[in-house]
Amino acid sequence: MEAGAESQVTTSESLLAPIVRHGDAAGLFFPWRLSRSRQRRTIRLPQWASHLLGLYALFRQMSSWNMAQWVGFLSRYQIARFVGGMLFLFPILKELKVAEIVDEYCPTKAKVKHGIAIAVLVLNRLTAPRPLYKVARWMAFTILPLVLGISARKFNDDRLGRALDAIEPHLQTIWLEIVIRAFEHYDIDLSVIFYDLTAFIMMGEYQDSELVSFGFAHNTPMNKRKVKLAGNAVQDGGILFAWAAFSGQTADTATVEENLEGLQRVLHRHEWPEGGVLVVGDRAMLNSRLAIVYDAQKERRLYYLGGLEPRANEHKSLLADVSMRELRANYLMGEIGHRYWGVKRPITFIYKNEKTGEEKKVTHTALVVFSEATHRSWRRKYIGQLRELSTQLQQEVKDRLNEPHWRTTKTIRRSVRARLNKSPVGKAMKVEVWGKRGDVKMRWGVDRKVLHEMCRLKGRYLLVTDHPDLSAVEMLETYKDKDKVEKSFRVAKGVLRVRPIYLHKDERIAAMLLVNMIALLVYSLAERRCRRNGLKITGRQMLYEFGPLHVIETRFKDGSVLYRSMPLTPHQQEILRRMGIEGKALLDSEGWTGNIASGRQFTVPPPRGQPWQWEAVGIV
Repeated sequence: MEAGAESQVTTSESLLAPIVRHGDAAGLFFPWRLSRSRQRRTIRLPQWASHLLGLYALFRQMSSWNMAQWVGFLSRYQIARFVGGMLFLFPILKELKVAEIVDEYCPTKAKVKHGIAIAVLVLNRLTAPRPLYKVARWMAFTILPLVLGISARKFNDDRLGRALDAIEPHLQTIWLEIVIRAFEHYDIDLSVIFYDLTAFIMMGEYQDSELVSFGFAHNTPMNKRKVKLAGNAVQDGGILFAWAAFSGQTADTATVEENLEGLQRVLHRHEWPEGGVLVVGDRAMLNSRLAIVYDAQKERRLYYLGGLEPRANEHKSLLADVSMRELRANYLMGEIGHRYWGVKRPITFIYKNEKTGEEKKVTHTALVVFSEATHRSWRRKYIGQLRELSTQLQQEVKDRLNEPHWRTTKTIRRSVRARLNKSPVGKAMKVEVWGKRGDVKMRWGVDRKVLHEMCRLKGRYLLVTDHPDLSAVEMLETYKDKDKVEKSFRVAKGVLRVRPIYLHKDERIAAMLLVNMIALLVYSLAERRCRRNGLKITGRQMLYEFGPLHVIETRFKDGSVLYRSMPLTPHQQEILRRMGIEGKALLDSEGWTGNIASGRQFTVPPPRGQPWQWEAVGIV
């Protein structure tokens, strides 16, 4: 045991030796530490005297401060709250009573009403469009929590999703009420309506969806799932007021009858225009069957005007039989290089029902239109293709004449024929091949008669209507104005970014489309309001102009809050003046009013001892 103990002690000391060794000395382990600490002796002043000296030094320093240092000393922090286009968009939402209409059909006992949630989503689509994700974070740094008096935390993704679920059973009813309100408040003319379809590409599988599916749509890939949106826009301002969502595989012609029924529901709620309603569509919205359907609406003073793709032999002959001399004698409109000529002709549609065998026949009015610009465009295109074909014949055929495998006229003619058949202008090129084996020659040239015949019908198209009083000029002018609904679709896809890729339920997709259509309605009304008052500006430019506008929130150490707006630029003031918003208050709190629209900075101190009570002031 003793031997083992000694070995253990020896081992421990040998291990500790390289680190520290205190030897056999007795006493403290660290001899350099004093047994009594020597404390520095200082003059101790009373506590009140120390405070007085500190205040005196602070006052001496503050005597040279500027205003910025004073504000920094008194304030705790500052927040820049986004206002932007909400300055003129929020009053339009109040005029349309969007929140009130939604709450009427979707009541709830929750603190955040469904109407307020939908209004917030609309403003989000207009100012900072994003998927249904972290909208509350965006809202926290806007002026909306102050205007609405509700914390941004209440508008989380789940709450907004529940609002979409709540409005889904009442989509068309809510939309109809909002549209009728817009018609009455803004005195919108409904005499001319443009109808068209567009498609929104969706990302994801959507295996159980009846709305999202593959199908054909112009300017969209066939291998992508899509949702089709049918929209009706009035000529007065291009405002999209009636819409419906269809499956991606729905054909355009299959939507016409349902659209006419929806239009009648809207028009019966509003005063029917005295001269009737003219529905304008493109060539995809008219065929023999639909001409019969349109004709049945004439008794209700619902007429149509549309382009016609001539597929029947009678319609092709109608387009081709009008001579150029007759067309040139009937000038319609346009300047040199962009002139239009046209001749009216009666056109007959015959449709036979395959199930019943019943045959129907109607006669309407067709306008054969000749467009100078379109005709020249096609001619230039053909000439360019002929030059490409000539270069191809030179490089691929003539330069290889009399080479191995290119020594007989039969081989050369077969090669030339293959290239002519492949080219869209091959029939307008005359090629001659002759010579003996090993001495083959060829030449080619343009057949001007064939080229003239190819170009003769280019630039011609048919417009058809059943309206009894439309002149040729009115038909053409109205049809050329149909791009207004296409502009609305471009705004929806561009500015609003309508593409709910994170929504995988058909119900929420349809509800989100309603939110976007309300946003598009507000956008169009703001644009129309400026243009009718003499300021030609687009809604996109308006949103861009107001993009930098913020309200600075300053919180002080005593708990008070100061709100100060950025000064408005002259252009911003001009926009507000044309819209009739100049001089109106955005915020109002117990008599403390800030005039944000006048271009002056404003402060809104809270009444002492009273909480904030914010409310938006409507624009009349």
